[in-house]
This record gives sequence, structure tokens and C-alpha cells, in this order.
Amino acid sequence: MYENVSTEATQALRARVALLGDDVGRFDARGVPDVELVGLLGELEVLKCRVEAAQVVATAALDSSQCAAQAAAGVPADRQGLGVGLQVALARRESHHRGERHLGLARVLTRELPCTLGALRSGLVSEWRATVVARETACLSREHRAEVEQELGDLGASTWSRWGERELVGELRRRAYRLDPASVVARRRHAESERSVSLRPAPDCMTYLTALLPVVTGVGVFAELTRVADSARAAGDERGRGQVMADTLATRLLGQPDGGLPRVPVTVNVVVSDEVLLGQGPSPPTATTTRLWSRGTGWCPRASPVSWPAPVWTPLCSCAGCTRTPPPGGWCRWTPGPGASHRRWPSSSACVTGSAA
Repeated sequence: MYENVSTEATQALRARVALLGDDVGRFDARGVPDVELVGLLGELEVLKCRVEAAQVVATAALDSSQCAAQAAAGVPADRQGLGVGLQVALARRESHHRGERHLGLARVLTRELPCTLGALRSGLVSEWRATVVARETACLSREHRAEVEQELGDLGASTWSRWGERELVGELRRRAYRLDPASVVARRRHAESERSVSLRPAPDCMTYLTALLPVVTGVGVFAELTRVADSARAAGDERGRGQVMADTLATRLLGQPDGGLPRVPVTVNVVVSDEVLLGQGPSPPTATTTRLWSRGTGWCPRASPVSWPAPVWTPLCSCAGCTRTPPPGGWCRWTPGPGASHRRWPSSSACVTGSAA
């Protein structure tokens, strides 16, 4: 009988939620006064928090029902509850990982953090803030966790719900350290043991290289990359600050200039006269084509099968030309710009078939 009443109440709630969803989906804010819009935003936030609380309760009930059914079917205790997170993820249209996180939060809130769940039910805190409370007290024993939550309950959810996230985290950590400092130290030591590097794809043939490091190491790495980037920018490097930092990181790890950027073939059209082509005279420009390998944003090899006069490219103004001192590895940087020209063409036709210097 109780099961039938619960089923009927749930079905009635689902019907009302569907009707409310239709009303919210058809809402048109045009012409509504600003005061009404602000009030509506607050009421919708309260409603959203209460909906999240209902999802927590439903998730915990699903977990209990599935575990009981699997226990009755003879499933070992260590395997009971498998698959519940996937069902939650499918129902909430999220990934399996997020579904497992929702399931874990529902278990903690319903079993160990009833005051936080009550604040969520009343619409005073969001699901994320409840997650913060559960996360920051995870290192404590159940008794100490209950004590921290009771202290929050004594303050009143209307009080700590107005705190900023950083303030809430700091207060929770302070109370946790007061109750059990050894557990906090062990948690930080465990966090340092999980340092790692991961790689995931990004749009346009790019990747995100992420390093999880202790705070001292991470700040030191970032400070060094920032210092190099600022120095390069001050010296006139045209790359952006982030580009210099990324190139420096790749260069120091791979030991290649420009972070090992691939060589890109570039076609250069050079026009010379038949006399120069046949080696009969040094008059400028019959058209032919040669290819050079450009490296990154303008690297060209200095080596050439002919003896080029130095400098190869001479600027007619101060904003164009090539650097006089080449970097290590036989590469020189050429910056194209208005006014750059070639002086003293060689008399050999090898200048159009060999590598461009």
C-alpha cells in the first residue's frame, strides 16, 4: 500500500514538473521590468537548488534499491551498486564519470551530511556548494565530519550560504585541521603523490598539455616561463606572451629550436634574365621557381650551395632585413617587411635552384 502511495505521489510530482517546465520554457522576458526580472532570477535559483536536492534524494533511493536487488540476487558485496552511476549519467544526460560523481555526492549527503542536504532542500545552497562541503570534509572521520556539519548547522544555512566559495573552503579547512590535523597532512601528502601529466585534443590540430604539480613546483615553472617571455618581449620578440611561454616549454623539453615546429615548404618565385641564368652577366631578372623550407615564423637555413655575399638580405630601412648574428644550429631569422631587397646577385644560376639563405 505504501509503495502504491509513493508511486502515485511520484507520478503526480512528475506531471507538475512537466507543466512547470512548459511554463518556464515558454517564458518571454521582453517588456518585463528589471525589478521583476531580478526577483524571478532569485526564485528560479531557489527552485533550481530544490530540484537538485530532489535529484540527490532520487539518486540515493535508486542506489539503495539497486543494491538491495543485487544483494537478493546473490551479487557479492564488493560489486553491489555497479552500474548505478551509469544509469544516473544516462538519466541526467552526462558522462559516466559525472554520473559517478553525482552518485557519490548523493550517498554522502543522505548518509553523513543531513544538515547540508536540508540546506539544499530549502534552496539556500546549490549542489556545487554541497559538493564543496563534502569534498573539504572527506579526509575526516564520520564523527568529525558530523561535528563540522553540526557547527555549520548552528551558524545557519542562511549565514554560510552567503559566504564566497573561497571563504567557505577556508572555514571548512580551518575546522577540519582543528579537529584532526594528521588527516589534513595525510590528504596533502596523498595529493602530491597524484602528480601527473595528461594530454587531450583541442580544435584545429592542437592539444592541451596539462601538468598536475604541487603548488610550489607549479608556481616556479610558471614564474620561469613568465620571466623568459617578458625578457623576449622586451628584446623585441614579435610573438605573443603566451606563444613565447609555450615555445620555451617545448624547446626546453625537446631541445629543438621553436619547440620542434615542423618545417613548412614555401614556394618562392624568383625572376632572373637569361643572361644570369646562363651565367653570361649579372643583370637582374625569365622566371623560374625554387623552394625553401621555412621554419615556424621565418627560419631559413644559412647554408647554400653557392657563396652568397654577406649580408644576404640588406634592409633599406630599419624595420626589415635579417639578423646579423644567427642562432645556434645554422639557422637565421628573416623578418619580411617593406623595403627588404637583395643586393649583389651572384653570377651563378645556382641561386635559383639551391636553398634560399
